[in-house]
Amino acid sequence: ADGFVEMRQGAGTFVQEVLPDKRLEERNRQARDLVQRMMGEAVRLGLNADEISQAFRSELGTGNHK
Repeated sequence: ADGFVEMRQGAGTFVQEVLPDKRLEERNRQARDLVQRMMGEAVRLGLNADEISQAFRSELGTGNHK
């Protein structure tokens, strides 16, 4: 609730404070990064956009997300 988890190799895990006005911007950036990584993996697996979209819709519909 206070920020984002930051892992520093050899130093530990810390909560990185994020000002409230920057929190939404940072969450959006992290969401875009996540989607980019997912798309890279999908391409590596040879999945097309329809397959990815269907899997995403299916997963959202299962109630397994928070």
